[in-house]
Amino acid sequence: MTENKKKLINRIVGFIMVVLSIIVFISFFETMRISRYEDDSVTVTGEYDVTFNGKVYDDVDISTYKFPSIKKGDHVTYSFVMPETHVEDAVLTLYLDHAAVKVFYDDELVYEKGNPNSRMLGYGYVNVNLPDDYAGMNVRVEIDAIENEGLSSLSQPVINNVRVKFHNYLVDNSFYLIVDIAIITLCITIVLLSFIFTRIMPALKHLAYFGMAFFMMGLYEYCSYNLIWIFSDSLVMRGYMEYLTLYSGPFFLTLYFYKEFFERESARTKKLYKVILILQAAFPIVALILHFTDIAHLPELLTPFHILLFVNVLTVLILLVRSMLRKNNTHKHMVIGLIILIVLAIIDMLRFNLYMHFMLNRMRNYVSYLLFGFFLFLVAMIIDFFVNQRTKIYKAAHAEAMAKLANVDMMTNLANRRGCENAFDELRRDDKVFGIICIDLNYLKLTNDKYGHQEGDKLLVDFANVLSSACNNDTYTVGRMGGDEFTVIIPQADKSIIEATVESINKKCEEVNAARKPLPISFAYGYCMSDDEKVTSVADESDMVERVYHVADARMYKHKTDMKAGR
Repeated sequence: MTENKKKLINRIVGFIMVVLSIIVFISFFETMRISRYEDDSVTVTGEYDVTFNGKVYDDVDISTYKFPSIKKGDHVTYSFVMPETHVEDAVLTLYLDHAAVKVFYDDELVYEKGNPNSRMLGYGYVNVNLPDDYAGMNVRVEIDAIENEGLSSLSQPVINNVRVKFHNYLVDNSFYLIVDIAIITLCITIVLLSFIFTRIMPALKHLAYFGMAFFMMGLYEYCSYNLIWIFSDSLVMRGYMEYLTLYSGPFFLTLYFYKEFFERESARTKKLYKVILILQAAFPIVALILHFTDIAHLPELLTPFHILLFVNVLTVLILLVRSMLRKNNTHKHMVIGLIILIVLAIIDMLRFNLYMHFMLNRMRNYVSYLLFGFFLFLVAMIIDFFVNQRTKIYKAAHAEAMAKLANVDMMTNLANRRGCENAFDELRRDDKVFGIICIDLNYLKLTNDKYGHQEGDKLLVDFANVLSSACNNDTYTVGRMGGDEFTVIIPQADKSIIEATVESINKKCEEVNAARKPLPISFAYGYCMSDDEKVTSVADESDMVERVYHVADARMYKHKTDMKAGR
């Protein structure tokens, strides 16, 4: 099977797996939707008596009547009569927006949350238990606004079965819950792996910024979609978590992008981005100081935060487009995902401020689109990271292979002359005693002339294997200087080590020669150490390594001459 056919089959299998995963995903949520309980909630409609800062509004429909926008310090009271209905395990659900509340049943206080001097009460729905005989009961709700975040219309209370409400809420938000938990879990994993394996893979330390940013954004969306209600109905906790994660998250993302994109930009651009980075780092700290000194509470700082974020987002978007236009851009997947995220962030900011300033009555239904942007960008980021890491690994392996080609004799797989010269340079940088063994392989010319160059090459390879096996030490350099000349370079040597090495080579030769044909392996050798008297007592302008090598080489030729005379 050809390589192209294998790739085609792999792509088809991958496509089928993706389609099957999508089908399973959709089937799961369709099954969840079918399991939804019948909604038996009752909205309390009819006429309400409302008092707004002392002004009385009799018999009004609060779902449509437009009151003045509720501001910090405003006091609102509305009362109504519970309808003649019956809901099991009933609770009265009220929508609150940064407001303290008191609920009275027949003039008896049954629920209280916060007070007019509170700093953070959050926004969302609260549930007040109802007695079984609630029909016809008079209910009075008193609200004290603590932030300038109020609505121009009041929310109609709803009677809910608490078990049905909780079950249906889980069903309706199961998709968002699973996606958000997946994002948070993945980001925690990324951060932990970054700290654990940063020494092995330094790029993971850089990825920790990304993990922290999306962990913060995941918690923010967790609050924005009110998924936190599944685990806790505390609006205060939701409020602090939502604002602090929103104000802190962009700092880590900005830090990541500065390292990844802007180090290659001009000095002016880098200076601008550093200013933005400093402002984003300081913003949550300043926000907390202002909040706890009652100068400006966290919700009131949304507008300056949006301005800072918009400038940051616009800067990133412009530079990312420039990055995409560069031919050397290596982050195409991440750039595409980031552009999607930025576009959704801009849409979200515009929608939020539009609702806040012109459509206040719709703010309670505001839902951020960023969760989908976070998810898509997270996937794009992971793909981009591993694609780039694969490229880096390939380049490193290629560079290592090229370095090996430059320093290794391809026939014997030993160091070539250049590799040996590099080892000599290492000896020059070290003051310790070293030794060099020069070796000349016998019978190479005879083997080539009588049996052919194929057998001559085999003789070289066999002898190289003998040397590699006998000199199995990571600190040694075993090399082929050329032709039939070899060398063993031993740093931090003494005479006993060198003699033991020569003895080991002889033993390996005997083992190989027992079965080797047509000619046995035979060699002549000579060695010298840097503290040898012949090296230290002679005045020579050459460096120590050259002198040691020349003495070892001369002794090798002497040994070769003696061997010839003895044959």
